[in-house]
Amino acid sequence: YKAYIEPGVVMIDVLYKTDPHDAVAVMTVHYYTDSSEAYFMFEQDSTGEPIIINNSSVYTSVNMGRISYAWCSDSTICKLAGTFSAEEGLQILQYLTGGNK
Repeated sequence: YKAYIEPGVVMIDVLYKTDPHDAVAVMTVHYYTDSSEAYFMFEQDSTGEPIIINNSSVYTSVNMGRISYAWCSDSTICKLAGTFSAEEGLQILQYLTGGNK
């Protein structure tokens, strides 16, 4: 994991590995002190197909065999990416966005 603190934003990146060379998943959380700044940054990065999970608009995309999800909640931008299946990713998202799965 890595944490960065800059004026106006706290960024946390967590890398999950099962093999020393391959990342299975990467989770990033960026907390902005100004919600308008969070939405501005999110709009710059919200690519892909939107889906609704637990009332959260989640953008999903696939690139080079890696699935990615991004969503914004108030002044927090969350991203999840990895080599897991779409079904596994949706189960993780259910939990991360306030569901019970």
